[in-house]
Amino acid sequence: MKNEPAFPHEDIEYDGGDQYKIIRNGLTKLEYALIHGHYEPSKSDIDTQVTRDRLANPHNDSYKPRLRSYNEIVNGLKISYYKELLTQLSNEKE
Repeated sequence: MKNEPAFPHEDIEYDGGDQYKIIRNGLTKLEYALIHGHYEPSKSDIDTQVTRDRLANPHNDSYKPRLRSYNEIVNGLKISYYKELLTQLSNEKE
């Protein structure tokens, strides 16, 4: 999946001479989906991730992967969901 701009527009930046570069600005499709999407992970999906974290580091040792916060888990699930959605949509177009 290429993370293309949702609403692409280009700005041209000149360096004072005859050199310029084109800058592409704007939200990516993933960022747009995360902001405006209505997907909320289920409680069971969140609990599964919490359990996975606890099993990987039951005593919260500093040399093991750290335990993620609730928000990190929820946001990670949302990102995974929308990445998969955008990948499926781009595959259907091809």
